[in-house]
Amino acid sequence: MAPFIELISNVLGIYNICVIAWAIIGMLISFEIINPFSPIVKKVKLVLDRLIEPVITPIRGLMRRAFGDMGGIDLSPIVLILLIQFAQSALYSWFA
Repeated sequence: MAPFIELISNVLGIYNICVIAWAIIGMLISFEIINPFSPIVKKVKLVLDRLIEPVITPIRGLMRRAFGDMGGIDLSPIVLILLIQFAQSALYSWFA
């Protein structure tokens, strides 16, 4: 059972890194530090969007209903990172 738990934990860790990269790339694009029309940036952003958006969209909806408009600040990546870390901790405490 331990190798299976390690595999799931590693996948969650990689997904956590993808969420952080997605948020950083989004900020760099919005501050016009990197060119969003560069082919490499486009491809990386597209892959990360396809990985992150299906998971983060419901979190955004819940936060919008709970807190209303927060003035353009998107805290959903932070919530997703916290949920991933909680899942990793719960995985080890429940099964290991």
